[in-house]
Amino acid sequence: MPKYLFFIVIFSLLSACAGRVEPLLAAVDFTLEGKLSVSQDGRNQSANFRWRQLGEQYDVEVWGLLGQGRTRLTGESEHLAIQRGGVLLASGRPSEVMQAHLGFSLPVEVMWAWLQGYAASGGENLVLGDNHELVGFEEYGWYVAFAKYRSFNDVDGQMRPSRIVASRGKQKVTVAIRRFLK
Repeated sequence: MPKYLFFIVIFSLLSACAGRVEPLLAAVDFTLEGKLSVSQDGRNQSANFRWRQLGEQYDVEVWGLLGQGRTRLTGESEHLAIQRGGVLLASGRPSEVMQAHLGFSLPVEVMWAWLQGYAASGGENLVLGDNHELVGFEEYGWYVAFAKYRSFNDVDGQMRPSRIVASRGKQKVTVAIRRFLK
């Protein structure tokens, strides 16, 4: 598989859905930048990314070392489009696009909440830290853990996790957030 296709596949993981889920909270607008690592079946891969959330719609750019393989994913809960160099590579239902590239998915309907440090549906088996911050929960078959809370100077001063680990079975996705913008 060519290197750029790998980055498409990795970020498709964060941009696909496993089925229709109904979050309790509404998505809010934000932009964040960071690094993404995916581990499955003994393989580990990573990429840089920029996620823009505008209501229910996301616009994600992902790229490798020195900007190689820059790929754009756009969509919402019912549709995902993947482009590279202005060329449409895949489009359709996020779960179908994900299945075609990886064979698994993450619920895109709630990723915006996880990236901000909370469970969209309220979550299950909530774990709170010493300062009453949310450090873990289960949501839609995934265990999500938050770590390294900090105040991003670019935003409202609210403490947010700068490290997010979501796991289900043998899949593990780690997100390290460098910048968070409102």
